[in-house]
Parts: sequence; structure tokens; C-alpha cells
Amino acid sequence: MKNSKNEAMTYTFLATVIGFALIGDLDYVRQNSLGNFLYLIAQILETNSAIQQGIETPKKQNTASSEQNTDIIDEVKRRQLDKNKYEDYLQIQKLWLKKEVVRYNKAQNFNCSIMDFGAEEIEFYTLNYPRTIGQEWDIENALHEELEQVRKCMPTRILFLDASSEVLLRHKENDNTRSRNFFEHHLKYLLPLKRKWFIGRENVDVLNVDNLNADEVGKKVKEWVDFCIEHY
Repeated sequence: MKNSKNEAMTYTFLATVIGFALIGDLDYVRQNSLGNFLYLIAQILETNSAIQQGIETPKKQNTASSEQNTDIIDEVKRRQLDKNKYEDYLQIQKLWLKKEVVRYNKAQNFNCSIMDFGAEEIEFYTLNYPRTIGQEWDIENALHEELEQVRKCMPTRILFLDASSEVLLRHKENDNTRSRNFFEHHLKYLLPLKRKWFIGRENVDVLNVDNLNADEVGKKVKEWVDFCIEHY
């Protein structure tokens, strides 16, 4: 990506919100609200971009891309794949990695794309999930080609929405709309690894949401998006 306002209409800006702390642990209504907010941000950015460029009707300026999982989940179920078995895990992750490359390529049609998860998330999970179940599988070599492709799809900047274990547990207890069978494993094993993986990276900003409601988080995310577009 080129850091030039004169070329603002020629690049794709990928701002990925890592949402385990928020998206994964709010009740259904508030999760839906955040998803709608991301799309609202995209609409605002699109309108602003059109005004700045003197375009009467904005066309493919910006978009928000939310993670859609049902097709992969259905395929895994149809093939009866078990992520705790090595060969099955490789097949499952190939599906996810390929899907993320396709999603990224679609984002190239827009000047600014905001994602609630992205290539950085699938890379992290692919390499680290086996460790959380006590396996030392050589995923890097086994999925070398797929990982190489997904690493070409990394976002310009990442906003990591973080929260304490207490807040995450409270959100879980207040959400009666979905099964949380994987929550304890994620909280105990994956989340600590995720913090080490992302926090401290040059292109990662952290927003702690412990004391923020959904509207306040939305405002902070909008401010972050505005800043990133202005400076990157």
C-alpha cells in the first residue's frame, strides 16, 4: 500500500477488527448491532470519499466485510471431519485458508475494506490450535502453499479488541442465544496465545473494551478507522 493521499483511490485499505473479546461474547442483539455498525462505517466512508473526490454518485469506494462461516461449517459436517485429527485438520484449514484468499481478492475492488476477522486470524489459528490440544503437528510445512497465499492477504492495520477474562465470562453468561462449547478452551488456551501473537506488533492497535458499552465501542472503532485512512 502506498502512503499517498493522491493515490488514495488506487489502494485497498484492510482494517481488521479482531473481535473475540467483543463479537464472540456479546449477546445476539448486540453482536448484530456491531455488525450493522461496521456497515454503517463503510457507508459513511463511501459518502465522504465521494465528496472529497467530487464524485456525484460513489461507486465501490469502501465496504465492510463480515466473516461468513456457514458454508465451511456445513462442508466440514458433510465430510465428517474432526479438527483434532491431523489429516482432517489439514483439510479443514485448507478450506478456511482458501476462503480467506477469495475474500481478500473481493476486497481489492474497494478503496477501503473493514473486516471483523481476516487473514491474520486464520493464520494464527491454523498454526496455534494444534498446540492448544497438546499436538506438535508441523503445520507450517504441511500447509506451506496455503499459508504463503494467505500471508499475501494481510491487512494494513489491525484493531485488537481486548477484554479481561471476567468480562468475557460475564458476556458468555448473559448470552443464552448460542452454544458456547468452545468458549472455555478458547479462553484458557487460545486467547493467551493470541495476545502474545498480536499485541506488540507494529501494525496492531489495542482497544480494551472492559468499561465500554456497544455504542462506545462503535464510536472508538469509527475514530480508529478515520485515523487509519488519514494516516495510512
